[in-house]
Amino acid sequence: MSIFANHPMVLPNGSNVNVCFQNGDKIVSLSLDDSCGRMELLGRGTIELHRKTRVGGVEVCTSEVFLDSTEASVVHSTMSNFERALRWMNRMSWGFDAQDDFCKGSEPASDRV
Repeated sequence: MSIFANHPMVLPNGSNVNVCFQNGDKIVSLSLDDSCGRMELLGRGTIELHRKTRVGGVEVCTSEVFLDSTEASVVHSTMSNFERALRWMNRMSWGFDAQDDFCKGSEPASDRV
């Protein structure tokens, strides 16, 4: 797994930073901002999931894990959402049963004891 960050964007009306966690072709992107300068810290955050394609591009696949997410909505950066995103990133293969369990918010079948 690798971790990398883009250079912070500092503008007169606010700042933001993006940190990415990558494992193979899967990337978890964590973006933080200060709500257009209204917050003292970069305390407002969102999570997006990406997968590298075979032709060198990147596709957004957030809605595969967060079923209630659409193009118009965001996945807020809570600890439970971040843990869920990291479980997705570290999963090497999906079975139909595991995907159904995972997307409902429960632990994937292979992780149960």
